[in-house]
Amino acid sequence: MAADPFKARQQLRADLAELARRYVADHQGDELDGLAALGEDLLRLADCTEGRTSWLALLTRLQRLSG
Repeated sequence: MAADPFKARQQLRADLAELARRYVADHQGDELDGLAALGEDLLRLADCTEGRTSWLALLTRLQRLSG
């Protein structure tokens, strides 16, 4: 039985929200600093994909998706 893509996406969003809460908590509750640290780590991950993705491409895509 194949996994339901909608449920999988919901679980990923829940996992991401928990991760964001942990980053914020790690920065003494400062939401902006915590989310900035999470973003920085995501950008570093983009730079570690053997040249397939760049942080600039990630930021461009995020900007397009957010309107």
